[in-house]
Amino acid sequence: MTQQPIKDNPLTPLEKLLADKHRLQTACRQQADKLNDDFNYIQENASSIFMSCLSSLLFSGSKKSDKAQVSNEQQSTAVQPNVALGAADYFTIVKSMAPVLWDIVQPIIVSWSIKKARKWILNLFSKKRNSPQ
Repeated sequence: MTQQPIKDNPLTPLEKLLADKHRLQTACRQQADKLNDDFNYIQENASSIFMSCLSSLLFSGSKKSDKAQVSNEQQSTAVQPNVALGAADYFTIVKSMAPVLWDIVQPIIVSWSIKKARKWILNLFSKKRNSPQ
């Protein structure tokens, strides 16, 4: 076997710092590239990811992949039955979403009521003008 020659010149503290700096910059660049790839994937597949999350939330009793089932079985030692969501669960979901739904519906109701009130007031005054005296 051939032995590699041992370096007689150890690295100076400055050279060590420069090597560490270069190593960290390379690691940061690789991590930034990985994050950019992940964000691009999420951005390109946002709708399918959202629908998948929504369907798994609403229909948690549906079939899971074998890999997910194996990992779940390994994580939990107790056997838990796979139960579909009941009416109470749907009520809880709707109740938790109520503030968001109200924030969406409120401007629609206000604009509709303003239009109706305006129409009613205009009809009220127009009938007085057109009535025979």
